[in-house]
Amino acid sequence: MAPGVSVAVLGPDGAGKTTLVSALPGALGGDALVVYMGVNRDSRTHALPTMRWAQRWVTPAAAVAPTTPAPGAPAGAQPRPPARLRRIVTRVHLLLDQAYRVGVGMRARRRGRTVIFDRYLYDAEVDAVVDGRDRREQQILRWIRRRFPAPDLVVVLDAPGHVLLARKGEHDVERLDRLRRAYADIAADVPAFAVIDVRQDAAAVLSDAVAAIEVRRGDHR
Repeated sequence: MAPGVSVAVLGPDGAGKTTLVSALPGALGGDALVVYMGVNRDSRTHALPTMRWAQRWVTPAAAVAPTTPAPGAPAGAQPRPPARLRRIVTRVHLLLDQAYRVGVGMRARRRGRTVIFDRYLYDAEVDAVVDGRDRREQQILRWIRRRFPAPDLVVVLDAPGHVLLARKGEHDVERLDRLRRAYADIAADVPAFAVIDVRQDAAAVLSDAVAAIEVRRGDHR
């Protein structure tokens, strides 16, 4: 059996990722599989069996990023050992969960299915760059991501920052434009890359995405 193709759909907030991912399976036909790779627990399609336990015990994903010291804490103060241990466990569990989801998708790809990754491991790198986090952390995230298979195609949904802000009202124009540039930089590190202008209507965005995916499907036949 010929392998299928894996596609990652990326883009800043307000670009319409959820709308496109929801429409792609019907437009592609066959048995396309969607694998959500983000941190929104309500949106996940696959997860480790330990995720229910993690929701009760492990620090929420949003709290994994570096945090500022508590009010009144001395400058440079480190978290107390229990908090530090919990954060380490959280990071390890999140990494294992991401590996599980990638494995689900790539196994389906080997069986000939088209796999749509809703977001991908690149997002952690993009956030680290845009947030100006320590270069060492950025390098670690890049090293981790390169241990995973790259999708056959990365589709980036794109529009000027002021358009994205008007759509969703999150962040600011400067940050959204930094996100756009960071996503564009991914192009140098993937087998195939397609940028779709989301100032078009939803039908045109879907048509462009399907066309790019069909080209990759043809390459794999």
